[in-house]
Amino acid sequence: MIGTTQSIMTLDPPITKSYAMPTSTQKQSLWKTDVLSANQISVFINLKISINSTVLCEHPLRYRHDWLDQEFRQGYMEASVEEGIAWQIRAIREDRQLTQKQLAEMIDTTQSAISRLEDPEYGKYSIDTLISLANAFDCALSIRFISYADLATNNEDLSLSALTAESFENQRHIIED
Repeated sequence: MIGTTQSIMTLDPPITKSYAMPTSTQKQSLWKTDVLSANQISVFINLKISINSTVLCEHPLRYRHDWLDQEFRQGYMEASVEEGIAWQIRAIREDRQLTQKQLAEMIDTTQSAISRLEDPEYGKYSIDTLISLANAFDCALSIRFISYADLATNNEDLSLSALTAESFENQRHIIED
């Protein structure tokens, strides 16, 4: 800790779980820190951003004992992909205030096809369809292989803000300014 003679304060927890911080009452003690000057706070925030989150919270795999079973771990990953894509499609569509029918027209398919894509149990996504959806949503599509630790971290935040993707049109000003 910095300056152990200073009093301790508790930081407010994040508004969303997007920081992948622990949420249980017992883990909230990890949020405690010394009272810091404005300069020390700036350094602390920059340090927090630049270092691995395991310094401030437990490793994302710490309590995933069931993942030691390869079959379970792989099943979790498959379900995470299938459900995550379905939830994202619906979240982004609703964020863009589109009906299933409107989205279907944008990618030259049917409303029932969109309904299937938004069904977490469907799971039969083609890369071409996902690219068409990304183009309709005016956002990027990234398909990557990641570690199980990254999967655990990504799945800690399933809030609407974490599932949606801002359109390029809303980011255009960054280039133009």
